[in-house]
Amino acid sequence: MLNVGFEMMPTTKSANWLKGRLPGWRSLEQRFVGSVIPEGFDAYARILHPAERRVPGGSWRPWKWSDMAAEDGMVVDPQTSFERVFGRFSRNSPRWLQTPDRRMGENECRSLVGVLKEFTATTERCYFCLWRGYGGLLEGRRWNKGTVRLPDRQGEKYVLFTGPLNAILSFYGYVDGRWWGQPPDFWWPEDLEWCVASNIDSYDTCVGGSGPCIEAVLEQPDLEAFPIGLEDRQVL
Repeated sequence: MLNVGFEMMPTTKSANWLKGRLPGWRSLEQRFVGSVIPEGFDAYARILHPAERRVPGGSWRPWKWSDMAAEDGMVVDPQTSFERVFGRFSRNSPRWLQTPDRRMGENECRSLVGVLKEFTATTERCYFCLWRGYGGLLEGRRWNKGTVRLPDRQGEKYVLFTGPLNAILSFYGYVDGRWWGQPPDFWWPEDLEWCVASNIDSYDTCVGGSGPCIEAVLEQPDLEAFPIGLEDRQVL
């Protein structure tokens, strides 16, 4: 048992449903939303990971893509790429700017959890797939008999955990004396009312759920989210 409230599953059976609902991808250029987030949900949303901007006094504040784009006369839409908004800072980022992280930040995760907990009856029993390649928290641990392998994902393997929904926030801090700050790549409740998925190559997170659930995600003011479809190209 990890001291963050997660328990490593002895088998990966609880993740078998993912394999039948993710077609996988063939290359970076041929990835679609449906190869990142499982099919079968009524609606989907793309959540953009914010940048951070230094404000007077030296503190850092989240800076949404749309706010930054507006300064250049651009409008952000569901297919806007990281490069389009932040490309000019990709090599020489000014000291007042921290470009978005490829993982969802703690504040955004907390806001998302606040929405999703209202759309499941199993908040005390959720599942979390964490990519084995991260190292850090997972180094030196004994693995369950099987890791989760998803279709055509270039040999990527995931470790399966279970725990209450709120325990996901424990990953943003020190775990077993080591800094972590990496949320799972896939997480969902036992009743499969929704699923959250991210990709280590992109600057966003995808959510699938019922129409009302996704509408609530889109209306959460702390999240910069847009509706998407499974056939939309995954924007890196």
